[in-house]
Formats: sequence, C-alpha cells, structure tokens
Amino acid sequence: MVKDRLIEFQEKSKLSSKNRGKNDSVRLHIDEIIESFDLLEDNPAGIERFLEEIKNLNDMMERMEENMISISEFQDLILESPLDDLNLLKDYSALVDLFKTNLYSFNNTLKEFMNHEISLNKNDGKATFRIRKNQMMTTNKKFLDLMIKFNDDQASYLERSEQYKNFYLKISKYKILTLIQGAEN
Repeated sequence: MVKDRLIEFQEKSKLSSKNRGKNDSVRLHIDEIIESFDLLEDNPAGIERFLEEIKNLNDMMERMEENMISISEFQDLILESPLDDLNLLKDYSALVDLFKTNLYSFNNTLKEFMNHEISLNKNDGKATFRIRKNQMMTTNKKFLDLMIKFNDDQASYLERSEQYKNFYLKISKYKILTLIQGAEN
C-alpha cells in the first residue's frame, strides 16, 4: 500500500527522471522497512490468547459493576426504612463483603496477569509489546476507576446515613421533649 501511494504521489508531482533516480533508493529503503516490520508476533495464537484473557477480565469487571448497582439499590432501601428489616442489613453486609472479596481477588489476578505477560513479552517486537502494554494499562485504569467509584458510593452512603441518623435523633428528641412536657402538665 505504501508503494502504491509513493508511486501515485510521484506521478502526480510529475517528477523528472533525474529526481526519480534519487527516489529509487528511498523506495528500496521503504520496502526494507515494510518487510522487516512485523506488527504481530510469529505466533498469532499468543496475541489471540492474550486478547481473550483481557476480554475475560473486562467481563469480570462488568459483573462487578452490576454488583455495585445492586449494592446501591440496597443502600437506598436501607435509607428509606432503616429500622424495618434487620435481615436487609445482614444481606447488605454480606453483599458488600462479597464485593470487596471479589475486588481483592480481581486485583491479585490482574497483577499476576500483568507481571506474567510483561516478563514473557519483553523479547517480542516493539509493536506487540506496546499493544499488550496498552491493553493491560487500559484494563488496569478501568479497574482503578471501578474501585474509586465503589469508594465514592460507600462514602456517599455513609454521609447520607449520618444525615438520616441526625434527622431521626432530632425527631426523637422532639418526641421525648413533648412527652416530658405532656407528663408535667
């Protein structure tokens, strides 16, 4: 493709035969670069296996995002009726613990995968190594974003929970005061 484009540009520019002789060495150099540049490794199954692993990791993160949505729904239910159902609190705690366990497990899996791939592929071509490194860094960034979102959701829940607790305490103080004043009269 590069050869065709070079010929096309030379024809359009109507280079003299003298200039074309000078560009022949450039054309030969481009041919050597094209032949020596191998985007994929000799074993294409290796890159396919790698991309399949990345896809599996991304699928796991999508499932964890769905679990985060479930956690948020539990938080909303708890804040709507905090004293109604203690089983709801137990279920919520179990779900959060499971999510945290999955986060730690995924983090360890991702670290092991990245270290393994980097150590195996240092001798690969630069292009293959860059492809792998970019995929791993993108997956790692998505995971970090997921952890940050979970942390923000938890902090928001705790803040809303404190607000509700303070609100209920104010109401209960008012009720106690009115009961005391009613008893005195």
